[in-house]
Amino acid sequence: MDIIQISWKDIPGRDGAWYAFEASRMTEDEIARELDINYEKSSRAIVYREFKEKHILRGEFKVNPHLPVIRTLDYGKTCCALFSQKDSMGRLVFFHEIVYIDIENPTNTLGKAVEAYSADLDCQGFRDFDDPAGSSDNYVNPDETSYKIVQKYGINPTHSVSGSDNKRLRNRIELVKSKLAERWEDEPVIQIHESMHYTLDALQSGYRHHEDKNTKEILDTINEQHPHEDVMDCFGITMVEALTVQKLNVPRRQVQRGNRYTGY
Repeated sequence: MDIIQISWKDIPGRDGAWYAFEASRMTEDEIARELDINYEKSSRAIVYREFKEKHILRGEFKVNPHLPVIRTLDYGKTCCALFSQKDSMGRLVFFHEIVYIDIENPTNTLGKAVEAYSADLDCQGFRDFDDPAGSSDNYVNPDETSYKIVQKYGINPTHSVSGSDNKRLRNRIELVKSKLAERWEDEPVIQIHESMHYTLDALQSGYRHHEDKNTKEILDTINEQHPHEDVMDCFGITMVEALTVQKLNVPRRQVQRGNRYTGY
């Protein structure tokens, strides 16, 4: 899939008056990105400014047959799945994306597509993660959650839930920023294959902070724009689950009579 960028000047019926009207409704960053196709000028509000050209993996990527593949799913208005693989040194390569926007029966469609693509992968099984909302939401009927639906296609997601939605989002963003800035032997530890157009578009320009239209101040809040928000949620969830050590629920030892230090 090639992304073709066309200037508004090349579209019949659009003139200076059209540009002025559209610009009057946009922020400075939106004008640069949407009208002028100038992503360098519009970079102020981008969330992941740590993302660079070096993070893009070009050419063929071969899955390591001796390691598992990570499948991360996000459900909602945009249903998406990201495929990645982590090597023994902790480097993570995202190599495939599946994205559906505003379609009927989205979760079943996503499950079928993930199952079909996975069938051709030579790997040591799968590690499946998803958005925690998948355990309670329903997009097909009120009797099934997204989590239950995808299980029918051999996908068995787990997820870690800690803190409020806002806190989890903040933690995800900080982790992604940290990992994008991290290097191993002068190479980035995170890479995204060049075929993943939605993911790359979100990282390069689409996943952004809100900007105050009057003061031009960049705000802390994220512009929840589809599909960029959904794809970046999937991206961040992968890193939280695959690159951090989750808390284990180990029961506390009950102190018994005997040694007051060991309980025995």
